[in-house]
Amino acid sequence: MYDDQTTVTGMSDERAWRKFCGFLDLTPAGFMEVQRQRLLDALPTLASSALGRGLMRGQIPRTVEQFRDNVRLTDYESYIPVFDSGRAAELPETPAFWARTSRRNSDETNIPYTELAFEQLMDACTAVFMLASSDATGRASLHVNDRVLYNLPPLPFLSGKLAEGLEGRLNLRPVLGHQAVDGMDFHEKVALGFESALDGGVNAVASMTSVLLKMSQAFETKRSKSSKRKLLRRPKTAMRMLRGLVAAKLGKRNLLPRDLWPVKALICWGTDTDVHREALKHYWGAEPYEFLAVSEAGIMAAQGWNKRGMTFFPATTFLEFIADDELARERRSPHLDPATHLMDDLEVGHSYEVVITSCNGMPFVRYRTGELVEVIAAKDEETGVMLPQFTLLGRADQLIDIEGFTRLDENTMGRAIGAVAGVIEWTARKEYEDGRPVLRVYAEGIDDVAGFQESLHQSLLEHDSYYRDLLTMLEVHPLRASAVKTGAFKAFYDNRRSLGVALDARTMPRMNATDDELLELMGLRPEHSATRLDMAA
Repeated sequence: MYDDQTTVTGMSDERAWRKFCGFLDLTPAGFMEVQRQRLLDALPTLASSALGRGLMRGQIPRTVEQFRDNVRLTDYESYIPVFDSGRAAELPETPAFWARTSRRNSDETNIPYTELAFEQLMDACTAVFMLASSDATGRASLHVNDRVLYNLPPLPFLSGKLAEGLEGRLNLRPVLGHQAVDGMDFHEKVALGFESALDGGVNAVASMTSVLLKMSQAFETKRSKSSKRKLLRRPKTAMRMLRGLVAAKLGKRNLLPRDLWPVKALICWGTDTDVHREALKHYWGAEPYEFLAVSEAGIMAAQGWNKRGMTFFPATTFLEFIADDELARERRSPHLDPATHLMDDLEVGHSYEVVITSCNGMPFVRYRTGELVEVIAAKDEETGVMLPQFTLLGRADQLIDIEGFTRLDENTMGRAIGAVAGVIEWTARKEYEDGRPVLRVYAEGIDDVAGFQESLHQSLLEHDSYYRDLLTMLEVHPLRASAVKTGAFKAFYDNRRSLGVALDARTMPRMNATDDELLELMGLRPEHSATRLDMAA
């Protein structure tokens, strides 16, 4: 199974696999033992900080049960006063750096990162690179000096810090070093990365799914004959381009990235990764590898080498889960705190919001990440992983609830739309029509709105049983479709980019956009419009 050759990690295959991917060998009992011990070790430090004392109301829980019974759930607003003022003295540990992040409908803010938290994040990234390039346990295919194309937001965002750290950690070469693109606009950096890859090649790609998909589409459609001839005059590029053009001609299609770069790993993240899996395979000829990460916790879960379900890492955070029925109860009674479950109490087929408590000097205590996951299997027999397997559904705070029956998430909406319209731009939200809730989908690139609406209705019936219940039990047909002009979503992005809006706040939200966001998409200035869109509170 293993050999004794040096890997990209600088250690033998066996040692590297044991160190970075050993969490996949844990039993459920072993996972919970790690979880409990890490929490109990972290609680004294958390509770002794000024921030922690406030969140835990001066208590130092002695058991996991006391902690869960007596400490309330928190959200981001609980931390803003300390984070935005940079009051490091109130944190459990002095941060090594502050990572910029942005949240929807709010200004950018910073999150403190400890040395240990960043080291754990680097370890998790190493595991991701190994697993993404593997086809069996212990068999990573990346070699020393393989080239990686990073499509990552720059410093001071956490991803920029991560790219910088990986250059020193892994024996891989970036297509573009972080110093070479310092201060460059993100889209300019991505375009330059593709051009540079034509000379030196690419063995692995790490990118936000939405960015990679758009760049892949542009690569296929915008490469003119004159630009191809220009590239062919570059000696290092000519042979690669010629081989690619021949492959494309034989396939009777346009030139695709896979014709130029037979990548060993295609590392992606974002709610839409699973939705666009087939499209990415079409462009790159490789199975996308997915992981789950948030700025507040780093990488929380990652797929196995078979690129199916994700497994949570056990040591960086203590994990709790709010079940879908508890989330529904909370919407009906917001004053009631929802109950949580632990990893060994989850049920296959149910969805859960992830709650974390930091175990590495980070300050988060029973913090609601907003990430919604579904348990798709109790274990993975193919890889031998005995732990629950998850898929990412979207944001728990962006579910669309209609009549208390359906609670549509971004993943389900994306799958249903993709089944009838392929890859198109869209946004969906709950609105009201004559006092009754409706599901309104705004889509770009549809000519027959009525036909699209009926096809999407049928697709939703197939993809979501709760939506089906609306029709069969209540005889409710809630779907409404509206077309937006071609280029509207790109114009939304370009406008926000010109205004200097943070990178991760430039894209039109997929779910439950605000009135102002929708008016902006339509090219209307909210302050100059008398229109009021009837949206759920």
